[in-house]
Amino acid sequence: MSRIKIRTKALKPGLLVRILIEHPMETGRREDPVTGLKVAPHFIEEFIVSFRGRVVLEGRFSTGISKNPYLTLKLREASPGEVLEVRFKDNQGTEDMVSFRIPPNEND
Repeated sequence: MSRIKIRTKALKPGLLVRILIEHPMETGRREDPVTGLKVAPHFIEEFIVSFRGRVVLEGRFSTGISKNPYLTLKLREASPGEVLEVRFKDNQGTEDMVSFRIPPNEND
């Protein structure tokens, strides 16, 4: 199961896309309360949002981003049935990707 959740809402014109990525986003500076040892850094390094085969949003995160990053974007031209793709890669090599088909009523 993907750790990327996508929700949409119809706008006039277009579509509001909300993306939640479930990820710990550890900085590497926090200590484990039980062992007293530093928790290893674990954060998203890069993410890409594609629509109609084109990258519409891409970026890099670092340790300054809080747990479970939340992104929003507006697509001016989006039709029901079209596919939005979101992917990310973190500093430990974990990758995740989800394809989301825009629902018929553009609301989900």
